[in-house]
Amino acid sequence: MVDLENKKRLTVSLQGDSLEWVDMMIEKHRFHNYQHAIDYCLAKVYEEEFARYKHINVYEDHATIYDELRSELVNVYFKENAWCEKCETQDCDHIRYSLSLPKIVEPLMKKGWIIVDGKVIKSITSEGF
Repeated sequence: MVDLENKKRLTVSLQGDSLEWVDMMIEKHRFHNYQHAIDYCLAKVYEEEFARYKHINVYEDHATIYDELRSELVNVYFKENAWCEKCETQDCDHIRYSLSLPKIVEPLMKKGWIIVDGKVIKSITSEGF
């Protein structure tokens, strides 16, 4: 086991497909070197594996997400507007995360809601999904 607490640098050896994949990432994203490509890849894995929010379910009038930081379920309602039950507001990170999910946004937009960058610009109906 590597003692990451006291280690300032970690050397990784890549071969074969892994090395080709990193080369492809450097070219695709125009990274300057291997370190930038590795940092990017690690950030993406971290984002995927350790995301703060996780989508749990969509119900008739709300969505439930899990907030990893608070270790709790949060309900976001979609009636006349978006409403976070936990934060008791119409604009918070829980709402922005919920409105980044196609499973939530698409039904609302079909009902006439206008959503831009995770914010409700205009809600047309008094119904949720």
